[in-house]
Amino acid sequence: MGTFLVVGEALVDVVTDAAGVTVARPGGSPANVAVGLGRLGHQVTLLTALGDDERGREVQAHVEASHVRVVAAPLARTAVAHAQLDEHKAATYSFDIQWDLSSAADPGPADWLHLGSIGATLEPGGTQVLELARRFEGIVSYDPNCRPLLMIEPRVRVEELVAVCDVVKLSDEDCAWLFPGETEESVAQRWLALGPSLVVVTRGSSGAQAWTRTGALWVDAAAGGPVVDTVGAGDAFMAGLLAALVDSDLEALGPEDLQAALVRASSVARRTCERVGADPPWAAQL
Repeated sequence: MGTFLVVGEALVDVVTDAAGVTVARPGGSPANVAVGLGRLGHQVTLLTALGDDERGREVQAHVEASHVRVVAAPLARTAVAHAQLDEHKAATYSFDIQWDLSSAADPGPADWLHLGSIGATLEPGGTQVLELARRFEGIVSYDPNCRPLLMIEPRVRVEELVAVCDVVKLSDEDCAWLFPGETEESVAQRWLALGPSLVVVTRGSSGAQAWTRTGALWVDAAAGGPVVDTVGAGDAFMAGLLAALVDSDLEALGPEDLQAALVRASSVARRTCERVGADPPWAAQL
């Protein structure tokens, strides 16, 4: 079983529902992926940045409770993401965040590096993350998880990262925002030509589709109980996908193994949607 290094933001999600009820919980896309992997039984280090404040201590305790080691660069204050839920439980965001890894300790070796969201694009940390990915000698995965308010020239940076990755996952909404007028298949095929072995597009309740150099595969969304909200669902899918692929030869990944990985990822995402906030399931709960 390989070891994971997840790099990116850890923050507090302040979630307000359509009725105006507000709940604050630890979050951040990469931190959610790290927590998801830890709860699925994998050895994980999260390289992030936190303030020496109450929120930072809350975030660190939350991540470490899922058996994830935290290596954090110091910040003046811990980042906050404000999520507003609509009547369909979908979230829109605003942010108070700084991102700089220049004073972080060496996180040590790993077999798999995962990058994502704000931590892969917001400067000065975004360039630091790109340079780390270019130096990394193992498998690299990436989820753009776009935050338009925080991204400058997003297509350029996203495709710089795609070019150094082996696995890329993005949502249909991110695809439409990054490449308006292009089909998901055309984006996936162009990205495969840049270097990845696998590109996956998630479509919420409509399932997910994956492309490799030898073909495409579709899976339905997993069935389950009532949806409470969709916060962290994409991150849970990512964690489930990485956990399912960690021991695979990505260049020789067959359709049966790929389908099993996508089904597993969908199941992890569905369980998360049945809970409040980004709260991925433990392995025993699947």
